[in-house]
Amino acid sequence: MAILKVGGTQIASSSGSDVTLDNVALGGSVVFPAGHVVSIEHKNGPNVGSESTTADFSYLADKEITYTVKNANTKIFIMWDVYAQLTGATSEYAYTFQIRHSLDSYAAALVGDGIGQNIMHLHYTASGLAYTQMQVPVRALHTHNQSVDTVITYRIYCKCHNGTRALYSWDAWAETEIGENVYFMEITV
Repeated sequence: MAILKVGGTQIASSSGSDVTLDNVALGGSVVFPAGHVVSIEHKNGPNVGSESTTADFSYLADKEITYTVKNANTKIFIMWDVYAQLTGATSEYAYTFQIRHSLDSYAAALVGDGIGQNIMHLHYTASGLAYTQMQVPVRALHTHNQSVDTVITYRIYCKCHNGTRALYSWDAWAETEIGENVYFMEITV
């Protein structure tokens, strides 16, 4: 058995081909190989009430969440399960959701050309279908080029392709166990 000590403190030992690290904290200059996941974090998405969506992308008020960068110059994969309830109508409506970020003052979707924009499409055949609530998976990959401990705020934007319509995000119907899931996966590049 081999033992490695630094300043009198054991930091590693080996037994055969196995090496065990003890009392080791990785410093900020540690470099991980590309594609290595350095952090996975789960947060509960915020509740918001009724929104009015239009044919242009607009921020769903208070639908934002923050993430603190763990390693410099990584990519962050955001998986946001937005709950959306739509008011019924005897028409067809399509909604598109985007994730935007504070680093560019929410100017553009994280990924353009339709990629990273998630569409919810409904067709009501009878007015008896008054409300439909569903989970819409909104995903985006963000290459942020920021330093450690930078706080980034992400927001959900939405538009209705058929004019102005109401959207609830989300309506829990007095159920306290329901909540949006937001996952952040930080990946080295």
